[in-house]
Amino acid sequence: MDGTNNAAYVLLDAAGDHWTATFRCVPYDFARVEEAFQRHKLDSLLCVEGLLKCEQHRRARPTIGPFGEWLAANHPGGAWSYERAYEFLDLPLEAIWEYVGEAYFTNPEIPLPRPVKNTGQPI
Repeated sequence: MDGTNNAAYVLLDAAGDHWTATFRCVPYDFARVEEAFQRHKLDSLLCVEGLLKCEQHRRARPTIGPFGEWLAANHPGGAWSYERAYEFLDLPLEAIWEYVGEAYFTNPEIPLPRPVKNTGQPI
C-alpha cells in the first residue's frame, strides 16, 4: 500500500545466522481489476465498506481503517455513510497522513486519484 498498483512481495534467504530480504514489485493490469469492481458494482453491493475497499485498491493506500479514525475525530458518534466516505475520499493525501500508519508514509509525491462512483466516473 505504497501508492503504486503493483503486486509486492519479499524473498527471504537464509545465509548462515542471518537473513537477507529482497523486495520485489511486479506491475499488473489494474484496469482489469477496476473494471471488475465497476461491473459488479462492489462499491454499492457491499455498501460503504465496499466503496472504501474499492478505493483502497484504486489508491494503493490504506483507506478503511483511516476512514474510521478520521470519522471518529471529525464526526464523533457519526455513522458510516456514503456522504462521509466521499467527504473523506475527497481529501488530499497530506490531510489523511495522521490517520495512516507510519509504515505507509511512502511515495507522498503520488497523488490520490479522485474517488469513483459506481458509474465509473470520478466525482
